[in-house]
Amino acid sequence: MRARSLKILGLVIAIVFLVGFAGDARAQGFYLGGAYSWATLDVEDVDANLLDDNANAYKLFAGYEFPKIIGFEASYLDFGSYDVGDFESEDVLASADLNAWTAALTGRIPLGKVFTIYAKVGYFFWDAEVKAAEDIGDLVDATESGEDLFYGAGVRLNFGKFSVLGEYEMFDGEDFSNDLFSLGVRFTF
Repeated sequence: MRARSLKILGLVIAIVFLVGFAGDARAQGFYLGGAYSWATLDVEDVDANLLDDNANAYKLFAGYEFPKIIGFEASYLDFGSYDVGDFESEDVLASADLNAWTAALTGRIPLGKVFTIYAKVGYFFWDAEVKAAEDIGDLVDATESGEDLFYGAGVRLNFGKFSVLGEYEMFDGEDFSNDLFSLGVRFTF
């Protein structure tokens, strides 16, 4: 029984891929969208026990999908606010805010008319602002900016001009990395 189920599952997967690659790869055109995200921050010089490394984030994006499988996307991301402190005593020593603008090349493989998988690679231009608590003398307010590589992958369900998407993106900075898991929507014109 188990071998038969595996054969059927394998056949279904093969049919989905065959239909998908033979599916509609026309350009989607211009699109706008937004996503709610969960961000996880890892900073090299900060003890993980002192960093509240999870934050709610959001992003707004626009792009254009060219014929075949290539596209371009630009976005604004607010990675949220992260606290540094002694969380057992609930003392917050500082907070850090991180946001970025991105530019990416995208590639997609439509698997039929409804389901699309995609990947992206590009640069993100980030700004970080650290605000110290008033009672900390050694820690001062600071801002820093930079640009670094990012990449990601996702799945999209297309319902005409409206799409629902889920994606994972990795933002690799010189002294930090930020993982972003997003659920969003987009509208194609």
